[in-house]
Amino acid sequence: MSGKPIRVSPYSHDPFAHLTMTDEELEELYSNRDSDFSRPYTVTDVITRVYNRNFRDDFVSSFESDPSLFNTLAKNGESMEIVKYWINEFCQSGFEAVYSLTDHKCPVDVVCKVRIKAQVRVLKHEETLQYCNISATVRLRYLFDFMPCCLTCDYLGVILDEKMSVCGMNPEAIRLDKYLLPLLMKDKDYEKFSQDIIKKYLPEYLNSAEPISGMEWLHNMGLKIHYGRFPDRSIMGEYFIRCGTALIYDIECSKFIKGYLNPGAIVINEESCETEGMVNTTCTHEGVHHCGGWFFFMLQMCHGKNTTSYVCKRYNLNNHGKWSPIDILELHANKLPGYILIQTKPGKKKAKELLASYGNMKPLEKTRRLVDDMASYFNVTKTMAARRLSDFGYKDVRGMTQYVDGRKIPSYISDLPDNKTYSIDENEALNEYLSNPKFRSLIDTGLFEYIEGHYCLKHEKYIYRDQFGNKRMTYYAREHMADCCLVFEIKYSGSGVVSFAGILHKGNSIPKSKIYDDSGNNPLVTKEGKELREKIERMRSERNKTIPNFNEMTRRLMSEHGFTVETLSEATGVSVGTIKNMRSNSEKAIKIESIVAVCIAMHLDYKVSEEYIRKAPSSFLGTIDMDFYQFALIHWSNMTVAQVNRKLLESEIIPLTGLIAFESEEEEKLYREQQA
Repeated sequence: MSGKPIRVSPYSHDPFAHLTMTDEELEELYSNRDSDFSRPYTVTDVITRVYNRNFRDDFVSSFESDPSLFNTLAKNGESMEIVKYWINEFCQSGFEAVYSLTDHKCPVDVVCKVRIKAQVRVLKHEETLQYCNISATVRLRYLFDFMPCCLTCDYLGVILDEKMSVCGMNPEAIRLDKYLLPLLMKDKDYEKFSQDIIKKYLPEYLNSAEPISGMEWLHNMGLKIHYGRFPDRSIMGEYFIRCGTALIYDIECSKFIKGYLNPGAIVINEESCETEGMVNTTCTHEGVHHCGGWFFFMLQMCHGKNTTSYVCKRYNLNNHGKWSPIDILELHANKLPGYILIQTKPGKKKAKELLASYGNMKPLEKTRRLVDDMASYFNVTKTMAARRLSDFGYKDVRGMTQYVDGRKIPSYISDLPDNKTYSIDENEALNEYLSNPKFRSLIDTGLFEYIEGHYCLKHEKYIYRDQFGNKRMTYYAREHMADCCLVFEIKYSGSGVVSFAGILHKGNSIPKSKIYDDSGNNPLVTKEGKELREKIERMRSERNKTIPNFNEMTRRLMSEHGFTVETLSEATGVSVGTIKNMRSNSEKAIKIESIVAVCIAMHLDYKVSEEYIRKAPSSFLGTIDMDFYQFALIHWSNMTVAQVNRKLLESEIIPLTGLIAFESEEEEKLYREQQA
């Protein structure tokens, strides 16, 4: 947009337009969505591009209309009159604004550096002309009105005294960034913001131990709440920035209908929010989007952004890479509800009372019960209760309510810092195995086993089989993770926000990696680990003495595991002829893929597989496929060959054999056609 400065954004809302719209026009209004949110606009973008303001021109207009401005800048104690002047430098160097819960108007100061050369006449000696050089920092004051029916921006003039700046007049206020999002950098910022919210909307609950209702807070802010249904159960709620539609529950007809929702409406997914704690937490989460993001969303609307709503999903992850404005908005909505629903003073007091009532319980049970009881008392999710307990200094709770691959894993005691973890999913482990030689070398020793999302030392002290034959970590192991489990450093990158059909979606995950931490905080120095290594090395030496060659090993392994030539062929997809050659023909070349398939079909321990392959006529090559096959021997040896082949295909790796676990006949048909 170009031309003369304007005061009102062309995208401001006409409050009377609804009254004259036809049914067709209303349908279009509520259904029309703009999906472009690829580049959010800053305050500078909006002032210059929408309202056509030029900072230099605005300064010049003030400079020329107010003679006292020059004398204040000159600071020489004498009154002077400008004859000529030259602005040799003028550039924006910053921006200042503060957050307000009480007003829809937002004053902002654009900080600029200016260097002026002027020819002046000193008023005491009018006949004398002299030159004066001035270098100064000035602030240009602009005032936004973010009511949707206004969306105005007024230039108020130049501010020279820093004490009269927006921040100078409000030293205790929370500052805003260039997108007009609250700058919450430290715990004390979240503490202050949450207390300001409670003072404004829920004053009777300030520092009270009484549980706070997120729904009551939404009502007090004038927002409308609906229960709705979504095609994706991972969606917890939706916050509407503009007019839109959703499937909501209608009390009068007792069913879900297509609802026409206005800005500020919030829809809670009744299928995902299964408990009162989840409802309360989700309501507060959406309330933070409205309370903390209103200025940001209205700033975008000034520029014509028509994003309809923001969808929040389960298992969001924080982004520690390059933050986008939506990432910051989501971080606030994930963290602030804990400070609102479990205030620090009553929260610490309640936690102390609960712990004192437990007596001599085991550490893991005591920690787990503390999280459960805090969540129940304050009517929040266990995840939020654990996060706040960690804030209060109870670091052991970091192993509670943990998820790997979207599945909850058994609780454990962890005092690791926020950027480290004992938990890692298979894909993350695979990436680390392929890229980190130290981690690969460690796993290849066979000392560790992947159990319940952790790499745990193979020892009866730490691993056992339950009544169903499944391997589990012992209670002792989950109380002493530092003794038996590897540690990983968490690193995030990129953004997890996407836009589709005018709806902002926070993705299920943000690209991240977990890096094996070999800084010394690992269990390799434990006595048990060294003893286990010595035991395995003795076993290896004994096996080497009793297994003369590959053919003999094949026969012995088949006998030990109850396989005939025919049943092993059926279990692997390897031909009967090849199996026979593996048993008796020392001159015949055998593909490494067939040998790996035999190892997996027999569910061999990795150390046994390693010895077997070492005796084989073929060996691994230095390719990505071969790295995957080695990974499969370590991590997927309890699966069938068909299941392993499917996992290989999912990673675009050539399967070991043609035996694949298809989920349907149509899927198999499509695959066979593609192969043909």
